[in-house]
Amino acid sequence: MSAESLIGETTSERRLGALAGYLNVPWQWFRRRCEGLATVGVDDIAHPRSRLLSTQGLNTAIRYVAYINDI
Repeated sequence: MSAESLIGETTSERRLGALAGYLNVPWQWFRRRCEGLATVGVDDIAHPRSRLLSTQGLNTAIRYVAYINDI
């Protein structure tokens, strides 16, 4: 798979699915995992070392993948 084939997909969901396939990560499993994490957040499992960082961006990305069909 080449970078062009990832970029050539028509929707965000298809691009992410192609990337998951390239990385050998089962797309449906990844979506289900993100749905589970989106409901509880990652604040209890990810702790940035710097007080200047937060998990807000990670939570946003996980919610995006979890609810990509609703966008």
